Amino acid sequence: MQLKKILTLLLITILIILFINFILWILPYPELKQFLEKPYSLNIYDRNEMPLYTLPLKDGTRREYIELDEIPGLVKKIFIKSEDKRFYYHCGIDFVAIIRTIFLNIKQKKIITGASTITMQLSRIISPNKKGYKGKIKEMINAIRLEAKLSKNKILELWLNSIPYGYKTIGIKTASKTFFAKNLKELTPEQVIVLSIIPRSPSKYNPFDNSQQLKKTVLNLCKRLNFNTSIKQINISLDETKSYQWEFETPHFINFIKKGLSNKDLAKGKLIISSIDLDLNKKINGLLNQYLNDFEDNRITNGAILAINNNTGEIIIYIGSRDFLNKKYSGQIDGIRIFNQPGSTIKPFLYALALENNFLPSTILPDIPFDFGDEDVYVPLNFNRRFNGPVRLRVALASSLNVPSVYLVTRLGVRNFVDKLLELGFDSIIGHEENIGSGIALGNSENSLFELVKAFSVFPREGESINLSWKKAEKDDFVNGERVFGQYTSFIICDILSDQTSRVLGFGSHNVLNTSFPAMFKTGTSNQFNNIWALGAVPDYTVGVWMGNFSGETVVGRTGSSVPAVIAVEALRMLTENKTIKNFKRPDNIKQEKICSLSGKKATDICNGVVYEYFKNNESIPDCDYHIYSNSGIQVQYPAIFSEWSKYFEKKGSAIKYDNTINYPIIVRPNDNSIYYYDNSISSESQVLKFEINNNNNEILNIFVNGILKDEYELNETFEDY
Repeated sequence: MQLKKILTLLLITILIILFINFILWILPYPELKQFLEKPYSLNIYDRNEMPLYTLPLKDGTRREYIELDEIPGLVKKIFIKSEDKRFYYHCGIDFVAIIRTIFLNIKQKKIITGASTITMQLSRIISPNKKGYKGKIKEMINAIRLEAKLSKNKILELWLNSIPYGYKTIGIKTASKTFFAKNLKELTPEQVIVLSIIPRSPSKYNPFDNSQQLKKTVLNLCKRLNFNTSIKQINISLDETKSYQWEFETPHFINFIKKGLSNKDLAKGKLIISSIDLDLNKKINGLLNQYLNDFEDNRITNGAILAINNNTGEIIIYIGSRDFLNKKYSGQIDGIRIFNQPGSTIKPFLYALALENNFLPSTILPDIPFDFGDEDVYVPLNFNRRFNGPVRLRVALASSLNVPSVYLVTRLGVRNFVDKLLELGFDSIIGHEENIGSGIALGNSENSLFELVKAFSVFPREGESINLSWKKAEKDDFVNGERVFGQYTSFIICDILSDQTSRVLGFGSHNVLNTSFPAMFKTGTSNQFNNIWALGAVPDYTVGVWMGNFSGETVVGRTGSSVPAVIAVEALRMLTENKTIKNFKRPDNIKQEKICSLSGKKATDICNGVVYEYFKNNESIPDCDYHIYSNSGIQVQYPAIFSEWSKYFEKKGSAIKYDNTINYPIIVRPNDNSIYYYDNSISSESQVLKFEINNNNNEILNIFVNGILKDEYELNETFEDY
């Protein structure tokens, strides 16, 4: 009967305990919720798991997270024995320890121990309380609440990751680095014991300054734990104490990552395997500094380099400046993200738009003197200040001729080009759309290297754009994106910019862009010669290089882009080292045709210069009409638009030979059905159209505009008006 009462009482007690636990489990504990959402320091590694950076919290504290399974058994054992040897056997409060503590404190007539369990310590971290008995009672209540809501292992894991060590250090993973420059697995037992002692009084047990005081405490704790050691062994372990030099690699890239982190990422505290290749970044950064040192007198004092994987969008190289810590040259400015005039690097996107609008790679473009607006406002010149007459679109782009580019943008429409740039991701021009003029064809807008590289990768990606990522991709498979250009257009741009023959007119036969592997390149120089650029790509990688200075000073005596081009070439070599470099993918629905190198039309038997060009299968190419038979043999007959230029081309001022089959007079320019727009960036008074009229009749020309007689002109005079 007595046993039955005891069992009943025991059952009631268990039920009461279970009921209390259930109530505590379902009741909210807002402080715990807030604590679980507190951020941890992220460990950021490169793609090969080399450490880059440990992200501190806002106050500079580092608080790394490590799961319980990853903590060595010896570490867990020492911390539990040191702080709460009955941890797994109490409900958050160790009543045995409390009774013992009360007895010892009364005996010594002072407080010498507090009997705090690991759970109580964690509750104090979660909900700090004032010292004294009231605070201690609150700790106990919160400890019971924690035990009702969390497992023992979770409590232990959270506690080990939240122990405050001072010195802007929280948790044993970070403490191991802070005081011993080691990870937990490398610590000696004595060093683990040191880490269990420091939180009791971080200043008192500082291993850097108070090693003697610490040694005594370590020895006493070892005796209490029955751990076999000696002063000699303790000395050896403490002699290895040294401050950890936290990794500070690729800081501009780290800042880029920070902007893309969510609170969820920070709360996890997991390590991040990034896309960057640290070893490759160091090599390329060394190359950049080498050239910057060589050309410092030319005011080329800084540079930035970005390289991506075209398949996945992974960022492989991210160098924002020569040296992040270089104050002299403003090293903390990120040259990848700032806006500068891109010069001719913008041209490939214009020519791609032309190919999408019925232009062909063989289309003849005029490289002759043009004044787009008043001649005092804008007369584009080529880099070498020469005009080449009729040039094929392929040659105009490969040789980066300026006049054909401005001619193209006026034909296509500035706003249409701006809209295409926006589609390509050039967000830098948002808000400036209405103030952009035809000079955008030569890169007088301001864009970032980030935007240029992202957009340039569209071509080797067969016309599809991709978002750039700082995370390492699980696979190297092609990631589909938004289509910006057709496959034919993209292939033609790749083919033109990798065509060494077609770039001879602009760059000569020997230049750094003539690589032994298939690669496309585009260089550029801003109109004030303070930014020099190079973009390069192979099918799998795209690289961009900017060089100049952050102060905006003009580059002296080095106006070309050969220096960034050399770096771009070398970066592609390193990226593709020990890899097979494929050719740019050629679409199935294209053909090659023999064309006249002068007219861009299908070659005939009398064409003296023949080249091959790619066309879509359904493209019909007319026969060349530049080369004709005459009484004196084969002659070249240029279209009327080139008549003035042809006077001086290998004729040294000889008169124009008129074609008697044409009914004169004719308007040479502007072209029939041309549409012109005001450029809001230029005063309306400065914007005029120049008309060129050829006449083979000895008659006065009457010029009418909108039915109103404007003036009378003699043979071959020029009429200008709005």
